[in-house]
Amino acid sequence: MDRTFYDVDEFGFLFKTGQQARSVTALTLSSIGDNTLWGYFGPINGRRYNLRFQESFDITPTSLPYHTATLDARRYYDLRRGYTFASRILAGASVGRNPQTFRLGGYSTLRGYPDFSLFGSHVIMGSLEIRFPFIQTLGVVGPLPVGMFNLRGVVFTDVASIWSQGEKIRLSEVVDGRRRLLDPLTGPGTGLDFGTGLRTSFMFMILKFDVAWRTDMVGTSRPVYSFSLGPEF
Repeated sequence: MDRTFYDVDEFGFLFKTGQQARSVTALTLSSIGDNTLWGYFGPINGRRYNLRFQESFDITPTSLPYHTATLDARRYYDLRRGYTFASRILAGASVGRNPQTFRLGGYSTLRGYPDFSLFGSHVIMGSLEIRFPFIQTLGVVGPLPVGMFNLRGVVFTDVASIWSQGEKIRLSEVVDGRRRLLDPLTGPGTGLDFGTGLRTSFMFMILKFDVAWRTDMVGTSRPVYSFSLGPEF
């Protein structure tokens, strides 16, 4: 969610307005499915999804009412010999008097953009990855033998549109006779990136390193690097 900071005293009242601090009373319903087959570095076959709806009720003068629906669906295809094709669709919408704000960008969404730099109350995103063996075993032989570094490689692309309630989404525009995507960093638009990365494991943790470039279909940005832990996506 987006955050707004207020000056609040020890009793929970705002200094400037004299109003009580805002509150949320919400009910969440979820439908979850997961039949994935996991390998050493994460899912390698099957599908999983999380369909979620949240209703925040307008029951007090300080309530923040909204209606939010999200879908996170993923599909994995085992191509054999250590190769995996993975796809993901993420969609969300929040409406009402105080809609929630989704944030994209960084290691788990649009990897060609800075972390959580894109925000809006409506979002749709897709990701495609091909994962493959890179280095099966790499170690050091000597007085203190160290053997680890089973490295996995990945190539990926991400695309997303994000906008806020009341805004009209536009995907692209023509500039100097060339059509280019509208940069979502400056308003409603569509972000597209591509890149590559490495995966390895250390002490039961999955280490991920990615480098990505964003593009507007005319030019590309400088590389954006990200490092993260965990088998997300």
